[in-house]
Amino acid sequence: MQTYTVFEAKHNLLQIIRQVNETAHPVFITATDESKPAVIISKTEWDSITETLALANNGTLQKVFERQQDNSGVTNADDLNWDDL
Repeated sequence: MQTYTVFEAKHNLLQIIRQVNETAHPVFITATDESKPAVIISKTEWDSITETLALANNGTLQKVFERQQDNSGVTNADDLNWDDL
């Protein structure tokens, strides 16, 4: 994971944006005044994170995990609530 100071980030912002979009790796931005760092991520990564959080919040992710652990080998499509997926 790459880290830039605020000064470096300011002067290399376009390059940093291209980098996070090409590599999907976040970039840390640190301040000189000991404040907490910030993170730059791509829009694609942000969309993925927010979708995962939404699935976790509405219970869908838990159902997926439960089905992954189900060894019955059968998933009845009629039992799925398609509106919640």
